[in-house]
Amino acid sequence: MKYLREYNESGQYSGLFEEWYEDGQIATSGRYYNGVQEDKWTIWSKVGTIESEGSYKNGIKVGKWIEPDFYGTKEVDYGY
Repeated sequence: MKYLREYNESGQYSGLFEEWYEDGQIATSGRYYNGVQEDKWTIWSKVGTIESEGSYKNGIKVGKWIEPDFYGTKEVDYGY
């Protein structure tokens, strides 16, 4: 994997966070704020389809997420 990570002065993840597969295909995209996951996050499969997508607030999943299960993908509502 290849990575793009931004850090704050305390050394915590803060800002854009991205990972790519070795072939250059995007794997993960999201943001951190002072070491905590925030806002929209997306995770892609190696073939480029979205495997998981949703938002975090203070490091907790909120709202509607697309997540895989045994039968494929489903929508999960975490409220808030």
